[in-house]
Amino acid sequence: MLQVMDAGQSPVQSGRLRISGRMADVCAELDRLAARESLQH
Repeated sequence: MLQVMDAGQSPVQSGRLRISGRMADVCAELDRLAARESLQH
């Protein structure tokens, strides 16, 4: 599960991600996010 915390959250939590689930799924999501980030820069 991927949660993007932004609207309605405290400023300390704004822009944070919470990824939970099986370790393989969490790692796959982190890899996907890193690949997307590298394409943007």
